[in-house]
Amino acid sequence: FFFKQKTAYEIPKRDWSSDVCSSDLVSQADEDHEGWKVKHTQMIEEKMHQLHDRLKLNPQQEKSWLTFSEQMKNEDHHNEWDRQKMYALPTPERLDLMMAHMKKRQERMESHIKSIKSFYAQLSTEQKKSFDDSFREFEHKWHHEKEGRERSERHHD
Repeated sequence: FFFKQKTAYEIPKRDWSSDVCSSDLVSQADEDHEGWKVKHTQMIEEKMHQLHDRLKLNPQQEKSWLTFSEQMKNEDHHNEWDRQKMYALPTPERLDLMMAHMKKRQERMESHIKSIKSFYAQLSTEQKKSFDDSFREFEHKWHHEKEGRERSERHHD
């Protein structure tokens, strides 16, 4: 079975309607993102549980842990975007929306850093080493998973 693939110049205008439209792609991206959100939340919860066990906290530190872990919970900031509305905006407005989103992410990051520093200050030297090791392992794993997602996205493009 051998056939010649048509180029864009050879495909009549009416044939393009059968191709995937951009709204289908946005819907698929939203579905993929929902799956990623669930997986990401589970991974964060698992890592926090592992960190808690690894630190062997004393009763006083347990109180600080509860505060820290509540502050570190993954907020539902993933739903800030309505992708279809965003892509319908003119470019300058879409860029403003993206900048506002970046600023919110930075504020969340600053809040997380403050929470980490506050909790970290209450740890013993040995616990700080365990915390540092756990954090490095998490960053390393997250970085490699992100590279894999980006490679996969490029492959699908």
